Amino acid sequence: AKKFQLANGQDLFRYSFYQQRPRDLFLFFQELYQEARQAEPTLTHRVLQRMMSSGRLLRHYTLNIDGLATTPSFNSNASSSSVDTMPPPEPVVVELHGSLHQLICTACGAALPTASVINSSNRFTKLPSCPECSDDTCLRFRVLLYDDQQG
Repeated sequence: AKKFQLANGQDLFRYSFYQQRPRDLFLFFQELYQEARQAEPTLTHRVLQRMMSSGRLLRHYTLNIDGLATTPSFNSNASSSSVDTMPPPEPVVVELHGSLHQLICTACGAALPTASVINSSNRFTKLPSCPECSDDTCLRFRVLLYDDQQG
């Protein structure tokens, strides 16, 4: 919060902050995205994966935006040894607050993987352009903000 001269860190997650300072919010989420890419699943993630693999967990709702619950091994529909168990419905993981791993263009509606725009070697100091419509003011992370008008 201090880096962005805010009294309250929660303000970084407000839609009004996005409206007033979209570049700063993008830079903040870009930092979170880089950290999330380095994060490792916790014991809880591994337990949930085992539950899903054994057919005891059919759906996982998460409020986290780090994407750890959607890693390929976690989100795969594992087969169950029980004939009576139905395969998990799609999607197995529901990210209620969105994900840092997807960008949305507010101009044309394009959705694209964050990795297709941001990698470890490029850190943007301004908003990147949408590869679909070339608008350079519209890309935002697919993360639900407080009082979000677009969520």
